[in-house]
Amino acid sequence: DSEDDSSVKNIKESGLDYIISNYRSGGSGKVRAIATALDRFRDFEVYVVADTDIRASPDWLVNLIRPLSLKKYGLSTTFPYFKSVGNFWSKFKTVWGFVGRGMMESKITVFGWGGSMAFRKDLIEGKIGEFAQDVSDDMAITRICKERGLQIAYVPEASPEIYSPDDWSTFKEWSIRLRDDKIWYYISGIIMPFFYTWNLYRARKTESITWRGVRYKL
Repeated sequence: DSEDDSSVKNIKESGLDYIISNYRSGGSGKVRAIATALDRFRDFEVYVVADTDIRASPDWLVNLIRPLSLKKYGLSTTFPYFKSVGNFWSKFKTVWGFVGRGMMESKITVFGWGGSMAFRKDLIEGKIGEFAQDVSDDMAITRICKERGLQIAYVPEASPEIYSPDDWSTFKEWSIRLRDDKIWYYISGIIMPFFYTWNLYRARKTESITWRGVRYKL
């Protein structure tokens, strides 16, 4: 957001280029950052959005953008495996991630996951201003893709890992392919339907959310 941001020092030491997020909009910080890049760099054929906490394989990028060679796809995406590195809620998040994976495998519920998604220039042309007003980049890009009558490609081969040291507080804010055979995951699987129902009930009545210290009205 500014040259004074604490991340700038690390970015410079890594030899990476960066730009300052300055797109004027009512959207979230991430949405403004993406809108800034889209507005400033209009000549690329494909754009890729990736969260900084993913651990991607060497062929992640080529797998992610490959489906976009087919014109029927406006958006290509994947979903992570949450690697537990903490207490019970960290393990619970691993199982929770399977819900997202299940949604991705259906043409009805698949969505663009903002942690790893790619889209062609023609998807966002004329829509940057509209996109920039959203709280969620995931929902905004998914909506635009559907409005244009294009499909979303789910690419499990591009699935990254996210090391997840969650506690109850961080899991609550964040709210079958087992890679580790641990009893915690099976316990989590038993109570998951009850927690998921509670989560849907709460979401239905939610008028605002707090994400990383910023409150957004829905």
